Amino acid sequence: MCSDQGAPIKTKTVKVSLLPDTDPGEAFAQASRFRDDLFDCLTARGDELFELVDALLCADGPVTSPVDLTLVAEHRRGHGAMYDALNRGIVDVPRLRQVVAGLPVPQAADGRLVLAVDVSHWLRTPQAADRWTWLVIAAHTQIRLARPLAADLRHPWEKPAEPGRLTPARVRRGFRNLRPNLPCPARAPKPNRPGPGRPPGSKNRHPANRYDVGKTVKRPETIAERGQVRP
Repeated sequence: MCSDQGAPIKTKTVKVSLLPDTDPGEAFAQASRFRDDLFDCLTARGDELFELVDALLCADGPVTSPVDLTLVAEHRRGHGAMYDALNRGIVDVPRLRQVVAGLPVPQAADGRLVLAVDVSHWLRTPQAADRWTWLVIAAHTQIRLARPLAADLRHPWEKPAEPGRLTPARVRRGFRNLRPNLPCPARAPKPNRPGPGRPPGSKNRHPANRYDVGKTVKRPETIAERGQVRP
């Protein structure tokens, strides 16, 4: 939930099953090509959007808010750049869709396609939500491609995985170790100083747009109002 970005909206993130067994050399080449192709699909604010994908892959545990990704070491820019990229960046969706479609089709062990959809509350505008969705798809695609390359970094209470059968979570744990060997076309941020910001006491002349998120019941906003609705 990103409360400081206005009323949340729903966006879909797609998760797919892992690729069948692949030769490590071929897997490295596929992962490298995909990262280059992904960067080419980010036609505005591409450096920041690409770093957001890497931060998604290298963050420890679940991502509960986009701003948390700015604290990940692989994310070299500030939270202002993150919001600017999600609100104003451009993702060439037809081109990225073609890149993803050109990869081997992920299948389960018995040959069935396995797809799942997760619905999350995230961002200020529908356009930002769409950009976030495609970043998540790009991150999970890299998890699939990196499975033959990742080591099994399991917790003490987890059973060892069969060779080539790491779960997405275990592949993600080891992606930080793989990243230095993969191409990173995103440029380093330029050194700069923060702006002066809005003068103290002045009003915001450009309030953010608000979007209906489908709430039908008004909830109490203060402690006093909450006490009044209790039986």
